[in-house]
Amino acid sequence: MFKVTARTILELGSELISSDAIAFYELIKNGIDAGSKNGVTINFNIVIGRRDYQESKAQILHAIESGGDDSLDLGDLKGEISGKLNSEAEKLWARASDLIEDADSYGTLLGAIDEINDLNSIIISDTGSGMSLKELDTVFLVIGTSSRKSEIDAAMEGGKSHTPFLGEKGIGRLSAMRLGDYLSVRTTKADDKYYNLIDIDWSDFDNASKMIEDIDVKPRRGKKKATPDFSGTDIRIRKLNADWSDKRVDRLAIDDFSLLVNPLGKITGQRIAVFWNNKRVNIRRLEKSFLSHANALVRGNYRIGNKDPELTLRIELNNIGFEHPKEVSIETVSADVLHGALVGPKAKRRRMNKRE
Repeated sequence: MFKVTARTILELGSELISSDAIAFYELIKNGIDAGSKNGVTINFNIVIGRRDYQESKAQILHAIESGGDDSLDLGDLKGEISGKLNSEAEKLWARASDLIEDADSYGTLLGAIDEINDLNSIIISDTGSGMSLKELDTVFLVIGTSSRKSEIDAAMEGGKSHTPFLGEKGIGRLSAMRLGDYLSVRTTKADDKYYNLIDIDWSDFDNASKMIEDIDVKPRRGKKKATPDFSGTDIRIRKLNADWSDKRVDRLAIDDFSLLVNPLGKITGQRIAVFWNNKRVNIRRLEKSFLSHANALVRGNYRIGNKDPELTLRIELNNIGFEHPKEVSIETVSADVLHGALVGPKAKRRRMNKRE
């Protein structure tokens, strides 16, 4: 029997979730699959940038190593670090400012800057079906669970045109690993009285000597719900691995999140709201008017005629790479051609024992 080291989980996540955009795609997809009525909300709460945190920590360590002789005065260093904080974070900014103000030595300032960095978080929220305490243990903590794949297969075999879920691999929870080292999940179902919680410190897995069973991760019951029939999930990620400035979040919304909104579908159920320190980030939606710029356009009308079904196609050629007048042709596709598109030409159908 194979044995799996704890570090394998980290390797699996890095291979399957190859970019930050894909990580967000997976987490957004989970919220949509949960049937969230209000879509998915992503909050970036950033009080200090990762680069500013690393530079400030390096300055403090240098001051400690040099005994303060070759560094900024403690007061000047505290003032410089305070200037790097994002005042838009409001409550987090007030907390971070107090931590810096209370530091009375380079050592306590070092602890303060680490605590300030831990205030940063990304929260992905939905109002979907949520998970029970048992589901956290038997579904969420099972990598590659087949629960959704079984329902998708059943839907396809039953001839349904739409599958019940977007995802089926059961690896979406590994997306949180790419975005940050610490994961907290708060979730509840409509018939639960309490919230259900689970915390995962991914750095615990970064130990070559530990096996997967050596990492103790257990769900637990949280506080009682204020709204009895509320359901949904909050995924909070801390100890972030990237520098999430307002400009980078704007770029993520324009380049990646906008691609998740189907311009031909209904707006309801597609809501993705993004906030950076409580400021709404605009996600551009591609309007249906973009179809007017198409090089070619095909409109189809399927109907049952006197004897057989038929498909009428109206084909417009507007711009196919060179100057030409607008061309319009109307073609009617017979039942025999429609059948052929499904099972091939007549000769092949005969070889298939005249399958209907």
